[in-house]
Amino acid sequence: MTEKQSIFLVGPMGAGKSTIGKVLSELTSMPLIDSDAEIEKRTGADISWVFDVEGEQGFRKREEAVIDELTQVPGIILATGGGAVKNANNRTALSSRGVVVYLRTSVEKQYLRTCRDTRRPLLNNPDPKGTLEKLMQEREPLYNEVADIIVDTDFSDRSYPIFIDSGLLNNESVWGSYIKKKGNVVIVTNTTVCQWYLNPLESAVSRLGYKVSSCILPDGEQYKNLDSFNAIMTFLLEHNCGRDTTLIALGGGVIGDLTGFAAASFQRGVDFIQVPTTLLSHVDSSVGGKTGINHPLGKNMIGAFYQPQAVVIDLDCLKTLPERELAAGMAEVIKYGIIWDADFFSYLEKNTPSVWNLDNEVVSEVVYRCCSIKASVVHEDEKEGGLRAILNLGHTFGHAIETYKGYGVWLHGEAVAAGIVMASHVALGRGSISTEEFERIRDLLIANRLPVSKPEEMNTDDFLKLMVHDKKTLNGRIRYVIPDCLGRASVKDDLTQSEISAAIEA
Repeated sequence: MTEKQSIFLVGPMGAGKSTIGKVLSELTSMPLIDSDAEIEKRTGADISWVFDVEGEQGFRKREEAVIDELTQVPGIILATGGGAVKNANNRTALSSRGVVVYLRTSVEKQYLRTCRDTRRPLLNNPDPKGTLEKLMQEREPLYNEVADIIVDTDFSDRSYPIFIDSGLLNNESVWGSYIKKKGNVVIVTNTTVCQWYLNPLESAVSRLGYKVSSCILPDGEQYKNLDSFNAIMTFLLEHNCGRDTTLIALGGGVIGDLTGFAAASFQRGVDFIQVPTTLLSHVDSSVGGKTGINHPLGKNMIGAFYQPQAVVIDLDCLKTLPERELAAGMAEVIKYGIIWDADFFSYLEKNTPSVWNLDNEVVSEVVYRCCSIKASVVHEDEKEGGLRAILNLGHTFGHAIETYKGYGVWLHGEAVAAGIVMASHVALGRGSISTEEFERIRDLLIANRLPVSKPEEMNTDDFLKLMVHDKKTLNGRIRYVIPDCLGRASVKDDLTQSEISAAIEA
């Protein structure tokens, strides 16, 4: 393909077409054209003047001509006006000449984003919110009709973009967009990752004129503790960092969790960006805003919910990942298929060899689908009040293994894999999944070189003593995530002693 396919953004006013279009333009190197701005350029007057002099009908005629012309230009990003889809010719031109992305948002968010904008003629009336509601009722079916992709932009202030591609560490536009204009930049990494990726990241950020320093910690789950947290704090204070500092977490889940917790705590909160370097952190720990450290009595027992400014997933980092770490990441990948998407589970069964060969197309698809699932769950339940708990399939059993063995002896994903089999054994006993489904789950974990049973020396009592400290425990009752079927899961607190023991000892 010699020409890039154009992207056409549609949606109501206030949906973020201009903002998102700018980011897409920077990432794709395709020019961004705003149809309203193009009309103003050609008429030599702003949109309000066109409405006043020619009325909405005159404006729509000009808009149709501009959209017909611009949709024939290859390799552009076109942000259209909110009412462009009303015209059937516009809809035909958009849907037949490029990829149409509907940026969806609520009327409430539209109103908050546009209520102070005096340049929108349709809102110059005593009831702008009522106008927005009426326009949405008229136009939403048309947005859905023309859209190839629908993206929900109705996020809280803690929402953030997730970039997935190769070569992002050196992409200055990413760092320029999400690091504050002034202030220090501190990269937090470890002794292993820094050998591969610290210099490229430091260089990219430094070229933008930021003052960059790096805090390098020991590598390993056993260092996800108060001593490492305190080391970051000491580094920030010794380097005279202030509230305008941005932290960049360059590493796997340990570095991401530590850096996020430090960002949440230093001077009561500074910005941070996640740059995960392992498959597990790509698909799980870097997304969702969970940060924290371990305690000798329990994993992740100290921490905070704190969202990053962005997550930058450079798939090139997987090229230096040890096989054991890749396997650990696949445990979390497989989890998403079990709890949310049976078709994705089938996709993994067919494409596991391609993942292990680091086929870029397959790995990109895997990371994208996992991040999409997690983002959807977190959007509904940021602080694990209900739905988000299903993301912990296998984790109650798995955290007990990690704590018993000593952090880092079993990798997190390895322990989760064994825990997934235990949880699935309970589901099999309850008739929620069939023997065939249980075997598919176990076989896919084995195909990805993961353990499917507990450490030999652990018994049921060892598990129960540690699981009572799990974060999901409420009123003294241990809660477990159990598959309801392949593609769906729920939290249960009614497991019997015999069910737990049978699952652990199976």
